[in-house]
Amino acid sequence: MKRILILMTGGTIASIPTEDGLMPASDSVFRGFDYEKTIKTLYPMGEFDEDGIVLEWKEVFCLDSTNISPKEWARLALEIQTALSDISYDGIVVTHGTDTMAYTLAGIFYMLSNITKPVVFTGSQLPFDAPDTDAIKNLTDAIDVASSNQKGIVLVFAGKIIDALCAKKVYSRQMAAFESINAEDVGEIDACGNVVWKHSPSVSVNIGMPDNTYLNICGDDVAKRISPCIRLMPGMSGDFIDNLVASGYRAIILEAFGCGGVPHNLLPSIVRAINNRVVVCIISQCLYDGTDLSVYQVGIEAKKAGVITAGMMTVEALSAKIMWALSQSDDYDTVVSLLKKDTRRL
Repeated sequence: MKRILILMTGGTIASIPTEDGLMPASDSVFRGFDYEKTIKTLYPMGEFDEDGIVLEWKEVFCLDSTNISPKEWARLALEIQTALSDISYDGIVVTHGTDTMAYTLAGIFYMLSNITKPVVFTGSQLPFDAPDTDAIKNLTDAIDVASSNQKGIVLVFAGKIIDALCAKKVYSRQMAAFESINAEDVGEIDACGNVVWKHSPSVSVNIGMPDNTYLNICGDDVAKRISPCIRLMPGMSGDFIDNLVASGYRAIILEAFGCGGVPHNLLPSIVRAINNRVVVCIISQCLYDGTDLSVYQVGIEAKKAGVITAGMMTVEALSAKIMWALSQSDDYDTVVSLLKKDTRRL
């Protein structure tokens, strides 16, 4: 018998129609969900564990994911950490809105350092009670993955199992809304309902930091010290970088061209920012293949100026890692060192 905790946070999966559009409702939308009956209906050819699964439900908060911030990440991280410490739970499922789920996935990954059980996020493009909804399959698949004994944080959506640091919502309306960026899916749920792992998910970063990192990220409002991700456009002036530095931001993310090219006219402002001990990170505007500042002169010059490349990271994962690094130290060199640890992720 497996015992799975389902932590609910709102989102489309828990929404109901109102005069003002879809809005998250209470956890009552999931009442009547029968896991054993549902899985046999979805996968009539499947063979399933006769010992069964016991589900326990808990609402953490009930929000449209657009309104979920690092403060909510901290609340959710605390609930997950508590469940990880409870030997009676075999796995954890988190239901979450799709629009910012990739940010929350990455945030939780960097907040928690000792993931000893499956932690599985899921959501849906249509509400749980809508005709032809994807919510029932996604939730059922997520419960199966949470019962699989594969530790790590993943997203389960439209039959895919995606690493927490690689997930990105690429379609606003299609059912298969998420893709794994710059890495293959870590697994899938096959036509018979079997959980098939291709490789293990990323393990948590554990370099001697305390397990309560989530308190640091929430407690000092570190997210407010990172600039919005600035998408470069041809002909932009560097004044906006100087303005961000003057406003007190400790980290700036620039969404640059191609492999990470930065126009020459922005370099003086970037150098001034770095001289003021502001971290400047470069990520590509391209969805795939990441940044490589060694290819073109415009990238090499940016690297010489002291920018940090995001490598293969998504902007969601990069943002979360910067928040994590800033929460650990006020020292510029320490933050840069933390960001450069584990180059597979940055």
